[in-house]
Amino acid sequence: MSSLTYLRRTVLAAAALSTGLQASAVELRLVGGETSFYCFPSAPGSSDRPSGLACELMAEMAKRTGHTGAIQLYPLARALMVAGTTPGVLVAPVARIAAREKQYQWQVPLLDEDFVVVASKDSTVDISSVEAVRKLSLGVVRDGVGARLAQELGFEHISLVAHDDINARKLGAGRVDAWLSSWNGILQAQRNTGLDPAKLRRGAVLSRTTIYMASAPGLDPALLADWRAALDAMKRDGSYDRLLKKYQYELPK
Repeated sequence: MSSLTYLRRTVLAAAALSTGLQASAVELRLVGGETSFYCFPSAPGSSDRPSGLACELMAEMAKRTGHTGAIQLYPLARALMVAGTTPGVLVAPVARIAAREKQYQWQVPLLDEDFVVVASKDSTVDISSVEAVRKLSLGVVRDGVGARLAQELGFEHISLVAHDDINARKLGAGRVDAWLSSWNGILQAQRNTGLDPAKLRRGAVLSRTTIYMASAPGLDPALLADWRAALDAMKRDGSYDRLLKKYQYELPK
């Protein structure tokens, strides 16, 4: 090998190493999409970080990987837009459904969830099937999975809101016949608004999906290997189950 060739290879290797170090030194930006259950503002004075099951899982993984753990909380629709378009950003919660498959890079699976239709326990509306629900006025969160499912299934009587807490109030007041969202989100929204979850009647399950930490396409999954390892460690040491218990998470039925 000539001295010139050796020198050229040495310079290229040094440049590659420098680039790799710079890339690893740049923290991924963490974003939480505000929902009733998965990510929401902490009570005043209790914490400067968002609460909610997905945001707490993300914060614990960040701690174990050496990340600062700073999480920016956005309205869900904005968080989903950021997740699909902004390089170097991790967003949770993002439900993996067919309509979103190519929009995101699916990085870290957090837990599973059912998207169901519920009605007031003392109502007589039929929520046992898609065809029955098609006839009802239905509350869903704008840009959420419920809205996607309602669109795909051709539901026509849809009431779009920004947050499931609003759906809880509307159903309780009889302003919609039924409500479509994640089961755990529904339970938490009932609690948030001072309504009893036992007053709800569960109907058809329209989708079962996995909730992820996701990014825009193109972020190398290898960069998230330590995050996935952190989640595995949390499952082994019991901290994952403790967080699920803290938020009264219910497994899909």
